[in-house]
Amino acid sequence: MAATNAATDIGFMTQFGKVVGAVFTPFAEITDFTPPGTSRDSVDFTHFGSPDYFREFKPGIADGGEASVTYNLVPGLLDDAAIAAHFDTRAVDTWRIVFPNGAKL
Repeated sequence: MAATNAATDIGFMTQFGKVVGAVFTPFAEITDFTPPGTSRDSVDFTHFGSPDYFREFKPGIADGGEASVTYNLVPGLLDDAAIAAHFDTRAVDTWRIVFPNGAKL
């Protein structure tokens, strides 16, 4: 029987945070997290000569989806400052998910 990775399979130790320059600031106490669900539009390329009277589709524009995170805000920690800076600017921010196996989104 293969060994289980139960702790990592349930997302234990997954990190979510903000990236500024090369510095990643993870949130301190994540209690719930839903990663983004990606999707892609399909574009109809059907024409009067489409083979066997079937519609033809090609991949369209991709959408990275939305993530949701619930965490305990601990005033005074770096994540508190990251959230405050996010609301004080109109810039597009870079956010990162780091999974227990080291994979990053």
